[in-house]
Amino acid sequence: MGDAAAFAFYPNKQMTTGEGGMILTNHDEIARLCRSMRNHGRPEMGEWLEHERLGFNYRMDEMSAALGLSQFRRLETFLAKRERVAAVYTDRLSAFDWVSSPVVRPYVRMSWFVYVVTLAEEINRDAVMTGLAERGIPRVPTSRRFTCSRTSASGSATWVGSCKSRSRSPRGRWLCPSTTTSRRSRWTGS
Repeated sequence: MGDAAAFAFYPNKQMTTGEGGMILTNHDEIARLCRSMRNHGRPEMGEWLEHERLGFNYRMDEMSAALGLSQFRRLETFLAKRERVAAVYTDRLSAFDWVSSPVVRPYVRMSWFVYVVTLAEEINRDAVMTGLAERGIPRVPTSRRFTCSRTSASGSATWVGSCKSRSRSPRGRWLCPSTTTSRRSRWTGS
């Protein structure tokens, strides 16, 4: 696990406060820095015009907090509704062998902020997007994704990401400058 977790409360998220977010941490120093930065960079016990760092006005107002508390009390209902909708999508899309639905591991509770599908390599994504638009179906094309495999001293790790500054290697593979420190690091994809 990491040192901190962040949650966004924008209106299209699982719950909202109208805007803003929340950071969770068990680290006192991270918590202190976050409280300072959200309050114009002021120290916790400092004077009104005392600033120890560059900060912002990220303080939540009472109305936003009240909305957030109301939303939090109904979060389980919101998540259950999203789960039912995702199950319908998965069921209906299973009829198409050229669409892969999201995989949810048994130990994961998916919040279904978005439902991202993967199209088979031979499918023209732009044609699918056009067809959906013609039928009035909301869609957002995502950037092309690449699977990056890297072998390190501790073993092999694989993750998905996109890299705008990638380039082709002499053998035609995509290379990501942030992962090419090893000869075994490479981007595969188109």
